[in-house]
Amino acid sequence: LRRAAGLSQRALAARAKVSPGPVAMIERARRTPALPIVLRLAEARGVPPGHVALAWLRGFLPSA
Repeated sequence: LRRAAGLSQRALAARAKVSPGPVAMIERARRTPALPIVLRLAEARGVPPGHVALAWLRGFLPSA
């Protein structure tokens, strides 16, 4: 979602008012995002929160 918008991790984090570290860890599926973070990222990206959650879950799904 972030790359599709042409945003860096830092830019998305700044828009969402979170630090870049959690954004990177969430993208790598190394951290479970808390609901407030999901909501902030979704708002910053302009997408429904479910899109953020699905993108995170895809990090755990094997490629077909």
